[in-house]
Amino acid sequence: MNKVFHISQRIPAALHSLSESELFDAHEGIIRNGYYIHSVALHNAPWRLLYLQDEDDLFKDSWDKLQLSFLLVVLALSLLVTIVHWQTRRAFVSPASRLLTHLEACSQEPIRPPEKITHGWEPWFALVSRIFEENRQYTHHLAEQNKRLDNLVARRTQRLRETTERREREYALLRSLIDSIPEAIVFKDKEGKYLGCNKSAERMLGYSENEIIGLTSSEVVSPEQGERIGEEDKKVLAQQHSLRYQERVNIEGKPVLLDTFKLPFYNRRGDLLGLISVWRDITKEYDAAEQLRMSEQRYHLAMDAVEDGLWDWYIDSEQIICNPAFYSMLGYQANEFPPLLASIDQLFHPDDRERVQQYRNEYVEYPKGTYEIEFRMLGKNKQYYWVLSRGRAVEFTDSGRSKRMLGTHKDITKQKSNEVALLEAKQDAELANMYKSEFLANMSHEIRTPMNAIIGMVQLAQRTNLTPQQQDYLNKAGFSAQSLLRIINDILDFSKIEAGKLELERVAFPLDEVLDHVIDINAIKAQEKGVELLLYAPVTAGLILNGDPLRLGQVLVNLLSNAVKFTQNGEVELGCEDIAKRDNRITMKFWVRDTGIGISKDQQAMLFDAFSQADGSTTRKYGGTGLGLSISKHLVSMMGGTMQVESEMNVGSTFSFIISFEIAEEQVIEPLVVPEQLNNLTTLVVDDNPSALQMYSTLMKDFSFGVDTADSGQKALDILRKKPIDLLLLDWMMPEMNGNDVISALDDMVSKGEIAKRPIVILMTAYSAEPLDAELAKNTVYAVLQKPFKASDLFDEIISAFAQEPKLNAMPVAEADEPSKDSGLILLVEDNFINQQVASELLKSSGYEVVIADNGQVALDVIDSQPFDAVLMDIQMPVMDGLTASIELRKRYTKEQMPIIAMTAHAMSGDREKSLGAGMNAHITKPIVLTELFETLSHWIAYKNSHKND
Repeated sequence: MNKVFHISQRIPAALHSLSESELFDAHEGIIRNGYYIHSVALHNAPWRLLYLQDEDDLFKDSWDKLQLSFLLVVLALSLLVTIVHWQTRRAFVSPASRLLTHLEACSQEPIRPPEKITHGWEPWFALVSRIFEENRQYTHHLAEQNKRLDNLVARRTQRLRETTERREREYALLRSLIDSIPEAIVFKDKEGKYLGCNKSAERMLGYSENEIIGLTSSEVVSPEQGERIGEEDKKVLAQQHSLRYQERVNIEGKPVLLDTFKLPFYNRRGDLLGLISVWRDITKEYDAAEQLRMSEQRYHLAMDAVEDGLWDWYIDSEQIICNPAFYSMLGYQANEFPPLLASIDQLFHPDDRERVQQYRNEYVEYPKGTYEIEFRMLGKNKQYYWVLSRGRAVEFTDSGRSKRMLGTHKDITKQKSNEVALLEAKQDAELANMYKSEFLANMSHEIRTPMNAIIGMVQLAQRTNLTPQQQDYLNKAGFSAQSLLRIINDILDFSKIEAGKLELERVAFPLDEVLDHVIDINAIKAQEKGVELLLYAPVTAGLILNGDPLRLGQVLVNLLSNAVKFTQNGEVELGCEDIAKRDNRITMKFWVRDTGIGISKDQQAMLFDAFSQADGSTTRKYGGTGLGLSISKHLVSMMGGTMQVESEMNVGSTFSFIISFEIAEEQVIEPLVVPEQLNNLTTLVVDDNPSALQMYSTLMKDFSFGVDTADSGQKALDILRKKPIDLLLLDWMMPEMNGNDVISALDDMVSKGEIAKRPIVILMTAYSAEPLDAELAKNTVYAVLQKPFKASDLFDEIISAFAQEPKLNAMPVAEADEPSKDSGLILLVEDNFINQQVASELLKSSGYEVVIADNGQVALDVIDSQPFDAVLMDIQMPVMDGLTASIELRKRYTKEQMPIIAMTAHAMSGDREKSLGAGMNAHITKPIVLTELFETLSHWIAYKNSHKND
């Protein structure tokens, strides 16, 4: 064992505790007390090398190297990871991201792969697009299939529902039908048990359906009857044949005759299921058949008893059933010849046979109305009798052809003989009527010719300077002449009515002009009598109707003049209003109401008879022919209306009628516009007549004015004291205090200061203006309105009164129209010297130049000598009449080049048409009505002048 010397001086103190053997045996290296000990034996020397190193220093280099190596490894790994990441991102992440984006886009709507794709990724993009495209197609296909499936299911469900509902309806309908059948019906199975019944069976059996189901007949009716019914049921089911019979039973204590019918019923395969029993109550039918049998028996008895020949023909048979009178009427014995159609036809007169057969065949084919024909039949005495055959088809085939006809034969031989006598009498009457018409036409001409002279001379005389007495004489002569003319016109109209030649025109006319004309004609007479004349016509303005204005005016003039004539005091009202309007037609009601003497019930019954008057005594107060109302009633009837009268003695009368007109035109009437400064105008209407007070106050309200009313002058003054009034509409003639008294009291109140402002006064009067002018000489009113007046006239006066510069308290002055000069050159063709003088002087007084021709030939000779503006042509003249002259003139001049106007005394029906047919432009009758003459001349001369350049 080798020894080491002084080793303690070399080892650290921490290792002193270790033994040497432990130190030297550490040939593999150990760590003790913080040191690394490694003992190495030297092979060339007997020593051991002991290697000692601090534990901390032992791994320092290795650790430093390790750290460096680790750092290098980390850097290498980082670089590698970066390269791998970049390569991975370039080769996988970006394409995968684009693939996911493409996937997301395709999930919403399949699209094609993008054009630029990383190499190797194309299949994936194509796969995604294809998958989603296929998925879309599959989804669409699946949706279509689902939709078709849903539709199919819905249709099948709907068909199933409809089938179910139809079966339910069919069952309900079948059940309702069965229950509605009046016959009793029961159903039984093959064992005879009830399966059901209808309502009639329930009533007959006395059980409900639920109560009898499952029961047999023996359990429902008596055992004996049930056993019989059971045997019948078994027989029907065994033989499978129907069974029918009649039986009498008691139902609810009443004997009833039943028609019983039993039959088996089967399913669709033909298997027997049971039977059906039907009971029908034929009691009434049986009784009706008995009654029919008895009726036929009575019918044959009646046919035998009737004096006229009765026949009954079933058309599909040649035989005709006839009563004995059918034969005896012609002198034959009953059934002396066979009652066959051919036998009867042989008795017809040869001239009648074909006509009768043709008429009979046509009626058989088209049986409308009554079969009626007259013919001759051969009697037993070889003479022909006239027979009237009348009948009617009473039974028909499905095609509407006659199946059976009933009728009579009546001997009318005596009637035919009387008809011949009547025909001869009718011809005599028509001849006499023709003579009468010719007489009336001649009389009309002969009377009108001197009447024209009388009236014309009176008119000429009235245009000269006259003394008051002469003027009075001429006025009365003119009035009497006009009265005589009206009587002549009434007689002519009556003759036209009797002859059936009175015809109505159909022209367009303004209704308000007709009403104004009627009022104007009667206004003066009403004023003279002091009768207040009122007009109520709220719908006439602008209304143009199709009809006959002349005849309508004639009726209204007649009624209104009668009302004025028979009214001594009070009022007369002409009214017109629409009571129905439909499409282009309007129904108007006209009436004339008065407060006159009235008409008794007995007089009303014959009031419209010709030549009849309410007062027919020799001491009667009122004149007239008694034709006016008769003619008016006939005219109203021709216009489609009916004249009615309501009257009470000493109270008054109302005549009314309703006529429907076609509206030719309905002009739009602009509403009356009230100036803004008159919006708050206060007015007071004063009139003692309640009707007039209501009418005129309504007019003021229609103007949107404030309106107060008073029925006496004193009440009007009381109102004026209480409140300011802008306009006073005052009636003149009132009891106790008239209009003049009210104006005087008004001025006195103004002077005393009781009224701050004097109202504008407009005076109304139904009387003549002459005494009114005298009374108003010392008073002032703004205007005077003559009753009846239009709403527009009143409105104009009010607007004028409250204008910026009113003509306060000024009376209007009427200015006479000066006749126009140089009106035209007229050729007057007239053979009567007096009529020549009348017509020429009247024309000259109106500014016309006149050339006279004595007849038509003279007119033809002078027509080219001067530039005539018009020709006035008489009709009846010697040498050449007016119609012939007009025809000849028309060969030279047209209607536009030379107007020809008939001025004739011919006023019968058809005379106007003859004049127009001869080429004349117009037709006016004598006696001449100046306004009509001058208006006609002015119109046609203006018409000629307007066509000069044509």
